[in-house]
Amino acid sequence: MLSDLGLSEWLTLCACVGQAALAVLCLSRAAQSALALRLGALCAVMFGWNFGFLAYRVTGAATWHLLDLAVAPLSTAVALDFVLAFIGERRRFRWVCRASYLAFGALGLACGAGFVLPEAQAFAESPLSTALQVALEVPAMAFAFARLALHLRRSGRDERRRGYTVAAALAVAVVGSLSEFAQEAELALPRLGGVASLVAAGLMVLAALRFELLEQRLGLGLGLGSLALGALAVLGYVIVYRALAASTGALVVATSAVTAVVLLGARALSSLHAHSRAERERLVFLGRLAAQMAHDLKNPLAALRAMVQYLEIERAEGRSIDAELPRLALMRGQIDRLTAVIDKYRRLGRVEPVLSEVRLEDVVRDVVETSRYDGDVALDFECEPDLPACRADPDLVAAAAENLVRNALEAAGAEKHREGAAPDRGRVHVRVAQDGARLLLEVKDDGGGMPARVRERVFDDFFTTKAQGSGLGLGFVRRVVDAHRGEIALESGEGGTTFRVWLPAASGAGALPAAQS
Repeated sequence: MLSDLGLSEWLTLCACVGQAALAVLCLSRAAQSALALRLGALCAVMFGWNFGFLAYRVTGAATWHLLDLAVAPLSTAVALDFVLAFIGERRRFRWVCRASYLAFGALGLACGAGFVLPEAQAFAESPLSTALQVALEVPAMAFAFARLALHLRRSGRDERRRGYTVAAALAVAVVGSLSEFAQEAELALPRLGGVASLVAAGLMVLAALRFELLEQRLGLGLGLGSLALGALAVLGYVIVYRALAASTGALVVATSAVTAVVLLGARALSSLHAHSRAERERLVFLGRLAAQMAHDLKNPLAALRAMVQYLEIERAEGRSIDAELPRLALMRGQIDRLTAVIDKYRRLGRVEPVLSEVRLEDVVRDVVETSRYDGDVALDFECEPDLPACRADPDLVAAAAENLVRNALEAAGAEKHREGAAPDRGRVHVRVAQDGARLLLEVKDDGGGMPARVRERVFDDFFTTKAQGSGLGLGFVRRVVDAHRGEIALESGEGGTTFRVWLPAASGAGALPAAQS
C-alpha cells in the first residue's frame, strides 16, 4: 500500500499520524479537562475520515469510500462542540450542539447505511449528499467562527494566542474539506485535503503543547509517548489492511483489535501521568494541611505546656497549687480551644455549618490581615460602617474567604510578574458591604482573568487548573455559600477577576456593636 502513495496521499498519511497522536494525548488528559475529550473526539473523527479517504484513493474500494462519507459529517458537529467548549459557551448554546449532532448524525447514518443498502450507497455517493453536507457545514462553522471571534475580542494575550491557533487550524480544515467536496462535484479546483489535514493537525499540536490548550503544561515525555503511539496505530492499520484486504470480516475484526490496543495504550499513558500528578497533589495537600493544623494547634499547646510546667515547679518546691484555680481554668479553656480546632477541621470536610450571630467584616478582616504579607501583592480592605449581623459559621466562612483571597493573590501576583505587565499591576481589593437584606463579600484582583471555558466549570467539584493547591478549591467555596443559603457570582476578563458572595443577614437583626479594641 505504501508503494502506491503519491504526494497527496503521503501528506494525508502524515496527517493521520498527527491526528492519532493528538487523539491519544487528549485521551490521556480527558480526566483533567473537558476540552481534551472533545478535541480527542474531533481528532478521532478526522483520523477516520482521512484514513478512509486514503484507503479509497489507493484501492478504489467502495467500502472505504462509504467510511469516508459516513464519518465526514460528524467532524463538523464535533468541531462546533469543541469551539463552544473552548469559548465556555457550551451550556449556553447546548441546543445548538444537540441540533448539530442530530442533523450531521442523521446524514452520517444515512451514508453509513450504504454498507448494507444499495439505495443508501447511491445516496451517499450522489451530489445530493455532498450538497446537503455543504449546506449544513457552512452555517454551522460560520456560527462557530463568529462566536470564536467575539470571544477573542474580549480575551487576554495568552487566550488570544490559543484562540487564533485554534481558529487557524479549523479554517485550514474547513478549506480542505470544501476542496474535497469540490472534487466530489467534479469542479476544477485543486485537491487540498491532505495538506490541509496535516497543517491543521500541526496547529492543534502546537496549541496543545506550546499554548496550553488543555489548560495545563504538558511534558515532553507525554507528547513523545503520544506521537509514538499514534504512529504505531497508523502503522498497525496499514499492516492490517495489507494482510487482510481480501477479507472484509477479518479486516473489521483486526481493525477493531488495533483500535482496542491503542485505547489501552492511551489509558496506560493517562494512568501513569495521572498517578504521578495525583501523588504530587496529595503530598502538597497533606503538607499544607499539616502546616495549617500545626499553626492552629501550636499556640494552645504551648500555653498548656507552660501552665503544666509552672504547676510542676510549684508542686516540686512544696508550694500548694490550691490557689491556682484561675490557671486551671485557663488550661481548661485551652483544651476547649483544641477541641474547637479539631471540630473545625471535621466540619471543613463535611461543610456542616454551626450557625451563630457573627460580624462578617471581622471574619473577613482577620483573613485579610493574615494574608496581607503573603507575597508582594497589595491587599486592600474596605468595609461599610454599621453592618447588620450575619448568621453564619465563622470557621467555614473564614475558610471560604481565605480561599477567595488566596486565589486572588496568586492571580494578581502572576500578572504582576508577567513579562511586559504594567508596573501598577498586582493588587487585590476586598470589600464587605450591605446589599439590601444581604451582606456582600467582594474579592477583586487585577490579574490576567480566567479563560471562558474555566469560568464555565470553576465551581465544579474537583475541578482545578493548578498543579498545587489547598485541595479545597472554589467548589468548596460554593458548597459553603450553598450551606448558608447564599449566592456566589463571578466576573472575569482581561482586567481581572471579581468574586461576589451574598450571605443573608440575621433575621430582624440590626447592626452589631462595634468591636472593642
